[in-house]
Amino acid sequence: MSENLLDELRRKLGQAFAVTWEHEEGMDVVLEDGTSLDPASGALRGGMAFRVRTHDGAWHIVHREPIDGVRDGVALDDVLARGLSLFLMKHPTWPR
Repeated sequence: MSENLLDELRRKLGQAFAVTWEHEEGMDVVLEDGTSLDPASGALRGGMAFRVRTHDGAWHIVHREPIDGVRDGVALDDVLARGLSLFLMKHPTWPR
């Protein structure tokens, strides 16, 4: 793999949120503090916080997705897909 998993995750998140989503106030995902690549095992550990912006401009975390021991691109795709799916499933409860 030409890039490490943390760089790959950042690239994929950038692609996912480069398109316009149909939420008026904005939405994004940020890596949780401490998300990093373990140099000994090569595993990615940490988490993602999926957020929406409310009408008053504040960011509200709708879903947190843990990342624990991701070691390859397939597992990275799986954790990203799970996080995005759960984030979007919670749409009816998003703050406005």
